[in-house]
Amino acid sequence: MEAGNPMGRVFVYSPHPDDETLSMGLAMLHYIASGFDVNLVSMTSGDAVGSAYFLNGENPSGTPVVCPTPADHPWTHSPEREGYLPLTTEGIGAARILEARAALGAMAMVPPIKDSNGTTITPGPVFHHVGGLHDGFGAPGQASSTAPVTREGIDAAKAVIFPFVRDYPNSFHITMSPADHHHDHAACGIALREIKQENPAMLGTPLFFVSRLYWAISQPDGKYQQDLLDEAHGTLAWFSYYGSNYSSYVDHLRNRVIKAYRAWNPAAGAYGIGYHQVRSQFESNFGANASVANLFHT
Repeated sequence: MEAGNPMGRVFVYSPHPDDETLSMGLAMLHYIASGFDVNLVSMTSGDAVGSAYFLNGENPSGTPVVCPTPADHPWTHSPEREGYLPLTTEGIGAARILEARAALGAMAMVPPIKDSNGTTITPGPVFHHVGGLHDGFGAPGQASSTAPVTREGIDAAKAVIFPFVRDYPNSFHITMSPADHHHDHAACGIALREIKQENPAMLGTPLFFVSRLYWAISQPDGKYQQDLLDEAHGTLAWFSYYGSNYSSYVDHLRNRVIKAYRAWNPAAGAYGIGYHQVRSQFESNFGANASVANLFHT
């Protein structure tokens, strides 16, 4: 570890705002609680049209679009009535970055844990970096998020990740699995793996986290399970370094962190985009009966 920083640094490369919480949240809380400097790198702002239509209450042709989260508010949004300007793609991206920053700030408030000697550990500081890539960078011009990742997308991810690896040697680096069938996820994973191969002395063993979307062994194309096993090379495992602190971490994620992605306060730039965009994923990961876990490989 670096002199003056005995616990070291952790860099978390999140393809989109919310991936850090959905797929790497337990690991991030563990590193923060253990005293590490934790750096979240939001590779993109998530600036896709996605939730803009139902947050604006209509599509470009003026046809009403009903909000898909009736459990929270069963209505069609109206920016005029609710006091905010209609959201553009850029506005969606800016709001999602704010959500990621709010989630990271909530992570920083993780309850302190004790070391093996019973001494309370001071939680480490958190830092947020914005990679500046656009949603869909993994396969530019492709409408489907599951389109094959491109060389251009991998190189774009490497351009963001490598300076952190170069400037902070002996740090830990984690991102999404190269086997994830979302091209932005795969681009980040492939990029970090290639950087490791090209700079073995500079970078320790990276960790690659698997989106819960792809845990299922039966995918429509019938290939995902084998893709993941081939990529993991026998290292697929549950992140379990949190031990007896698991319950505390889960409570903190459910009751503090994920609120950053569902808060509705347009005056403060909070539009609950995470929940509007992928509500089902949040409920699958953090619902009352969900088994909160992080699956990873090396």
